[in-house]
Amino acid sequence: MTVSPFALGSVPFRAFGELVTNLDSRRRPVTRSDRVSGQYPYFGANGIQDYVQDFLFDGTFLLLGEDGSVVNPDGSPVLNWATGKIWVNNHAHVVQAKGDDLELRFAYHYLQTIDIRPYVTGGTQLKLNQAKLNLIPLPIPPLEVQREIVRILDNFTELEAELEAELEAELEARRSQYAHYRLQFLHFEESEAEWVPLSEVGTWYGGGTPSKSVAEFWTNGTIPWLSPKDMTSDTVTSTQLHVSEAATRRGAIKVLPSHCVALVVRSNILRRRMPTAYVPISVTLNQDMRAVVARKGINPKYLAFVIHANADRILADAGRTDGSMAAIESSKLRDFRVQIPDLATQDRVVDALDNFDTLVNDLSIGLPAELAARRKQYEYYRDKLLTFEEAPA
Repeated sequence: MTVSPFALGSVPFRAFGELVTNLDSRRRPVTRSDRVSGQYPYFGANGIQDYVQDFLFDGTFLLLGEDGSVVNPDGSPVLNWATGKIWVNNHAHVVQAKGDDLELRFAYHYLQTIDIRPYVTGGTQLKLNQAKLNLIPLPIPPLEVQREIVRILDNFTELEAELEAELEAELEARRSQYAHYRLQFLHFEESEAEWVPLSEVGTWYGGGTPSKSVAEFWTNGTIPWLSPKDMTSDTVTSTQLHVSEAATRRGAIKVLPSHCVALVVRSNILRRRMPTAYVPISVTLNQDMRAVVARKGINPKYLAFVIHANADRILADAGRTDGSMAAIESSKLRDFRVQIPDLATQDRVVDALDNFDTLVNDLSIGLPAELAARRKQYEYYRDKLLTFEEAPA
């Protein structure tokens, strides 16, 4: 007779090291320059880092971050489930189940529910060493119960993955529709709009990085400092780093007025795309950025839309490779021409595209909300299934 996971009383707990075989001695790191590209996953602490031509392990394994990426924000360990032929570097523990007491997949699910921070050492460089890892206690219900719990939770994760794929496909279709209509709204007959070089659409600004060795430039800074790392959406309203007023007085960087249009002009990511963004807040700029403040007669949001719509063409016309870094040539950027209709038409275009943008964003908000609800449901049942009372020794 099958034992219900919900009908258990207390269960024994055993140390992780008693239940698994640790294979760390077989790990071997390979520098990126020495790796030969191939079909086998190359794992680090937080997952697949590359694909290589050879493998070190063949089977089913639980990988736990040893250093670097060790603990998730909720305190649970950084885990990866790996099957087949793989290579693992020295930043992830490699374990397999030992004997018949533990279903390894059960350990994978259970470890996601616990806080391992008491077992982690180090300050700036966190580490979960093998000795500490071996001490983590695991509940050991009957093997058939472990397998039933795994079956239930795996079904949840499979359904979640299917749902995520469906919702992402729907979102991508909506984004493609938006991009199509955006191009339609930004195309005019010759008599309806003037072709204007970007050098004439407003005032252009460059940026810089205040010296990191001068503490007053960065300590208690309140002025947003915009860098390529912040260019993750079409509208940027915050930055990761801030500078002080002292940096703007002595650091040779200017505070730009709000409602500018920012572009990344030097970065590795320029090999694929040129990030642009409308910036409604006042900012300073990193040296890899340029921004333009629209002149009178040009709606800044219209300018942001038209530059974003032409980003691929600008990159094709003005992009160059400077060693390992890609860049936009300033002279060619300024010579690039865009269509500028009268202000009333610009305003109508902005209203229309804002409405489309709202539809896409609403969907973007709705889909993650639906996924989050599904994940909460999974976490509820996971925690309920994996909470055990320890049996007396």
